[in-house]
Formats: sequence, C-alpha cells, structure tokens
Amino acid sequence: MLRVVIVDDEPIIIRNIQRLFSLTDTTFSVVGTATNGEQGYQLIKTLKPDLACIDVSMPILDGMQMTERLRGEGDTVPIVIISGYSEFEKAQRALQLQVLDYLVKPLDAASFAKFVENIKPKLVCTQHERKQRTIQEMLSSLPPTMQDTVQGPILVSNICFGPYRFFRSNLFDSAEFLPQYQEVQTILSSLLPHSDFYVVPKNYPNECVLVIENPTEQAQTIFPAIFKKLVLMYHSTTTITMVYTPQLLSFSDITKQAQTLDQELYRKSIFTQSSLYEFPSKDASIDVFGLLHKEMQMLDHVTHSPSPITEIKRLLVSILHTCEEHKTTQRDLLHVIRTLFAKLQFDGINPDINMLLDVIFSNANSYDILYKQLLDLLYQGYAKNNQSSHTDSEGLMMELKSYLDAHYCERIRIQDLAEQFGFNYSYLCIVFRKLMGVSPNEYLINKRIQEAQYLLVNLETLNIKSIAASVGYEDSFYFSRIFKQNTGMTPSEFRTKNIFASK
Repeated sequence: MLRVVIVDDEPIIIRNIQRLFSLTDTTFSVVGTATNGEQGYQLIKTLKPDLACIDVSMPILDGMQMTERLRGEGDTVPIVIISGYSEFEKAQRALQLQVLDYLVKPLDAASFAKFVENIKPKLVCTQHERKQRTIQEMLSSLPPTMQDTVQGPILVSNICFGPYRFFRSNLFDSAEFLPQYQEVQTILSSLLPHSDFYVVPKNYPNECVLVIENPTEQAQTIFPAIFKKLVLMYHSTTTITMVYTPQLLSFSDITKQAQTLDQELYRKSIFTQSSLYEFPSKDASIDVFGLLHKEMQMLDHVTHSPSPITEIKRLLVSILHTCEEHKTTQRDLLHVIRTLFAKLQFDGINPDINMLLDVIFSNANSYDILYKQLLDLLYQGYAKNNQSSHTDSEGLMMELKSYLDAHYCERIRIQDLAEQFGFNYSYLCIVFRKLMGVSPNEYLINKRIQEAQYLLVNLETLNIKSIAASVGYEDSFYFSRIFKQNTGMTPSEFRTKNIFASK
C-alpha cells in the first residue's frame, strides 16, 4: 500500500485526485488531506506518507515554500507538484527542489493513468528503502525515524559471510571478500518472486538480517533453498552461516528475534564450514578442551624444550587437526588459540595479542592459512618487532599515510600494502593505530568520506554512483552504508541538507 497526502486549497481538486487514484490503481490510498500549506506541512511531518501531492498556489504557505521547507529540513518525502497551465513554468522550477513529478490541472483520467504508471516504480523503490531503514534502526536499538511498518507476518534469518564477529571494520576493508549487495538482491529476487524482502546490514560488514514479508512458503522450504543457492554462488570465496526461526512473527518481534539469532550464530558458527541451523535446535556441544587435554598439558612444558618452536609447531598441527576433525566452532577455536598463546606467555609480552589473533582469524578462510599465519606470528615474535626502532616505524607509517593520501581513490588492499612496506599485516594495523590514532582502513575511509562530502556539495550534477567510484568504491550501496555509518546521513540526505544550508 502506497500512502498519499493531498494538499490543495480547492476541495473539489482534492476529491478529484482521490477519485482518480481509486479508479487508476488501488495500491494508492489517500490517508490525509489539507487545504493550506501550513496544515499540509504538519500533516506530512506527522503521517510521513509515501507520496505528497502539493498545489503550487495556496494560502499561508504555498507549494514552493512548503517544498523548500521540507527539503531544507532534510525531509526526502516524494513530492508531486500540482499546478494550472498558467503556473507551468513555476512547476518546472520545482523540479530543481527534487520533486518527483508535476500534474497540470485540469486532470483527466488518461494523463493521470500515465502519471501513475510513471511514478509507481519509483515510489515502490523508495518505500522499500524506507522500510529497510526502519528495520535497520530497530535492529540498532534506535527509535525509528519513519512510521513505515511491514505489513503482515514475517520470517527472519541471520546470515553471516565468513568468520562471525571477527571482521573488524576498523582494521581492514573487507568489502572485496564479501558478496555485493546487488548480487544478493538478485539471487533472493529469483527465489522470492512473490514476497517483499529486506536485506538489512548489521554492525559488522559481513553480517545481515533477512526479513521476508508475507512469505508464500514455509520457512523450512524457503531458507534451505536460499542457503543452497548462496553456497553454490560463493563457496569458493567464503563460508556462509545461516540461522532462522520457523515461526511466523509480527513486525514488533524483529529486534528481539534478531538478537536471539545473533547469539545462536555466535554459539554455532563452525570455522571454515558453511552451515544452516533452525532455531531452536538440540545439537550437542563438544568439549574441545577435553579433546585437547593432552596437548594443553604438553604446552605447560614446551617452553623448556631444547627446540621450543619445533615442539610448538607439532602441537599446533595436532590442535588444529583435532579441531578441524571435530568441526569446532570458531568461538571455541579462538578460545583454544588464545589459551595456547597465553600459556606461551605471549599475553604478558604483548597486550595486543588478542587483537592480532582476531585479525588473523578474520583473514583465514582455511585451516592451512590459519596455521601459516599463526606460525608467522610465532616466528616473527611480536616482542621482537615491538623492540624495533620507534623512529623507523614512525617513518614507515608516515610513508604509508602519504601513500593513502595520494591513492585513496584507487582500489586498495591494506594486506598488499603491508607486504609492500615489509610488515606483517596484523602488526602494521596495530603500529599504525598507535602512531596515528586510527587504523589504516579508518584513515582511508575518513579520507574517502571527506572527499565525497566535498563532491556532494560542490558538484550537484554528479550522481551518487559516480561519486562513489571517484573515491574508490565500486559498489554504490556499500559506499552509502559506509557514508551513513561515518556521518549519520545517507549521501543524498547530506547533499540536500548542505546545499540548502549554503543557500
């Protein structure tokens, strides 16, 4: 349902537009009317409709003033201007205020039908984005700024691409390792042709919540099909973990259910293996430390061995083999590895060891890679690196900063830069943060956002996709999400607010 507000000082025009909507497309529902601009403004702010039809000439506050006021406040409600033939030029100028379209009085059924056919796809897309934003605000425990609600029952699933909760967006840019939003949308569209659905990003860039509105099939049919398709598409690049609830829920249940499924993902995600779970389930937990009792005992004595590294390598191989064989969850595996380094007294030498291990887990998509990276950390010895010349480290970090300043608009992988500058990737992230106050990726994102803000305000004709590409983001949706995370506004909202503020 698309909710419409009509603002016109002629009641007969209001009734005619209501009649034309009812005759043309029952998807549209007129939820409020007003006969002057001030009342119309208050009505729009209260009801937050999907479309506002506003007359150009009205008492108290005319259509142009009303539109300017709404846009100046950052309100992006879709607006259609209503005008007479004598006001045609004024209606055209209204298009500069980002109105959707304009209607010229008197209105007839044929032209109105073409008008509806033209605007409906745009309104459906806008409504979808607003509902998705409402869901995202609910998942973030924020009061929704929109009053849109999902109609009818819903199904909810949490999806994680790659390691769960180990992606550190402040340490590295993981976007290139993850499926692009448009790709996921296309896949789901083919599997859910008759249901509205919302793919809502979570706090970590590799997690999302899938909300299906008015599903046409049961959860036990829908989610296994989605999981199978995603695994088929992405199994060569990343693992996929899904957990879902089979019950139909109401819109108000989203926040609580998503949090419950989050906990289930954390408890059950298996390292390097794609998995699908229905919640609740009765899977028996594995006592990993019981399985590794012998290895953990040997660790207490390994540092006194004539060849400690050789013994540690053997134990590490045995530990990882046992964990892989028993399909250990990534939560338990990380606990085991942290315990291993604690027993080797790495935690006493290096206060950042847990962060380093998190970064290693974030970049490991197989046990072989995990083994090599852990071994690299053991060989390198963080303590030894930490004793290197502070001046040398600072000089290299300044070189890295200068490189990011000059190449921020290019496709950059911090991992490649680490090798180029002769650092272990995990170590580079830690040292850069200590010297600069932010991680390399935070610095890169801040640089890109600053440049995007300048382009949004000073090049009004440049669209969002072009701006995203000019600052190093191929995926405009990912760019918009990063922009909002850092500024609190979407690129369009930022542009609207700052352009009007400068006028």
